[in-house]
Amino acid sequence: MAVKTMVAVFPYIPHSKKIKIVLVTSRGKQEWILPKGHIEEKLSKKESARLEAYEEAGVIGSIDPANAEYIELGKASFMVYPMKVSSTLDEWPEDHQRARKIVSPEKALKLVSNPDIRLCIKRLTKRMLNLQMQSSI
Repeated sequence: MAVKTMVAVFPYIPHSKKIKIVLVTSRGKQEWILPKGHIEEKLSKKESARLEAYEEAGVIGSIDPANAEYIELGKASFMVYPMKVSSTLDEWPEDHQRARKIVSPEKALKLVSNPDIRLCIKRLTKRMLNLQMQSSI
């Protein structure tokens, strides 16, 4: 069986020498996840990831393709793109279908039940904090 490739976003907000992470609930089970979705036909993976962040979480920002993380979840594989959030919207396309939380990485790891997503959050948190420290030197 072929594995379907999709995109996901690791939306983070720099906060002092730490970061905050934006999580959303899934539509069905209402579990805390990262925004994710299909690669749109006329968009690149990076552009599709940015669109998912806007539609599902109501966040806008810059995507970092150089630090993307690959994960497999069930029958799909995801390229997870870090996104430095520059704007958090009060209203967005799926705000009536999903809840959104902005939390510390530690809290995100407690809220997210999927072990593969938790591992991805750990890796990308570490990578983004290291980049943040390097840029402040």
